Amino acid sequence: MAATAIGRRIGLPRRIVTILEGESLLNDATALVALRTALAIAAGSGLDYWGVSLDFVRAAGGGALIGIGFFVVVAKVRRNLADPVLDSALSLLVPFAAYVVAEEAHASGVISVVVAGLLLGHQAPVLQSAQSRIAERLNWRTISFVLENAVFLLIGLQAWWIVRGAADSDLSTGRIVAVCAATLGAVVVLRLLWVFPARYAIVRPGADPDAGGVPPWTYTFLLGWAGMRGVVTLAAAFVIPEGTQYREVLLLMAFTVVAGTLLIQGMSLPWIARRLRVPSPDPAEDALARATLLQQASKAALHRLDDMQYDDAHGVIDLIRQRLDQRNFAAWERLATVSDEESPSDLYARVRLAMIEAERKRVLEIRSEGIVPSDVVADVLAMLDVEESMLDLATEERREIRLTSGARRTGASCEDLETHPAVATADEACCARCLEEDLRWVALRQCLVCGNLACCDSSVGQHAAGHFHETAHSVMESAEPDEDWRWCYVHHTTG
Repeated sequence: MAATAIGRRIGLPRRIVTILEGESLLNDATALVALRTALAIAAGSGLDYWGVSLDFVRAAGGGALIGIGFFVVVAKVRRNLADPVLDSALSLLVPFAAYVVAEEAHASGVISVVVAGLLLGHQAPVLQSAQSRIAERLNWRTISFVLENAVFLLIGLQAWWIVRGAADSDLSTGRIVAVCAATLGAVVVLRLLWVFPARYAIVRPGADPDAGGVPPWTYTFLLGWAGMRGVVTLAAAFVIPEGTQYREVLLLMAFTVVAGTLLIQGMSLPWIARRLRVPSPDPAEDALARATLLQQASKAALHRLDDMQYDDAHGVIDLIRQRLDQRNFAAWERLATVSDEESPSDLYARVRLAMIEAERKRVLEIRSEGIVPSDVVADVLAMLDVEESMLDLATEERREIRLTSGARRTGASCEDLETHPAVATADEACCARCLEEDLRWVALRQCLVCGNLACCDSSVGQHAAGHFHETAHSVMESAEPDEDWRWCYVHHTTG
């Protein structure tokens, strides 16, 4: 939790944060088994290799099996659960139940909880209603925020009495400091020495199919440096029996590792990431991926619409198609990075937010008059809140994108994109047909087959799409400065 909390705040690459989260699952099991074995040896029982192996299998494998079992049971319950409140309550109970059952079976409660949570989260779009997913997402974001801060608070609260207890030891202050410093140094250095050969042994030095190239060594170094220790290290040290010799010094050593890695590695992590030029997640690239995904989803929806049987006497289908187009156009408009004029999405958000404010004011006036049931008023206010939150998120995302250098997407994703690489765009690009028709464009697109410049689908003329339909030239690229991405009209892919 310590590493991932810091990593997200400073903008570490998502791949590194994911690895940090994933490795902790097995680390907890192996560390606690090692501690249990060390305590048994200290108690005079000797080292039992078979016992250690059995403890590991029970902790890791048993925790995973119990987590899978909870997933199966809860998944069946959720299929018949429509109330968002009950569903959220269930999501709060599952981790505690999975942990307790696993610990009673002498397995890893942490692994049991995480396995159950990963499986249930992955299947949430199938098992839960939309309202349940929204409520659960907000609840757990709040819980995660409280836990992340509580972890650091709990660590800090232990500092004074641990230091005071170690000072009462018969060891000299210099020796205690030397032992604590040596332990901290060993933890940092051994992790760095381990991650490089481990990465080579696991992933080999070949190209990453997802990233499109060989992961740089800077990622591996940053992964090694991000090995901060958290409250589990300190909590595990408290398992040492009260009568153990130099127990207070051992607790101080654990606290030194936790505090030292959090302060030294945690505070230096942003500086090291900048020095190594490790890129943060790019909002513009995320917006491009989102627009591509929505476009592909819309394509599937339109295929489903064509297969349906209906009697549309009121123009409902045209309205559905229009709203689908508007959603896709808004997603692509978020990529605009240099236009000095207000985009249609920006104008829509500004006007609609002002209207929602007026609507909410009038609803509150009616509520104060007491002529409408409070439940009805609450429902209307909730509808306005949902729409306002969506507009706020889209506006914030467009603001972040404009602060970056533009959208970039490397690596071809279909045959047409491989055949037509990106080319340079003229400095003074314009849409000739918009000029002829006295129209304004939002963004420009360039055909990579013939070089034709035309306006995007968010523009009134939609001349780029028109050019594709007229000529069947399938690949175009963004002609906007600071943007480097291409689009295939046939396969609905970006490159």
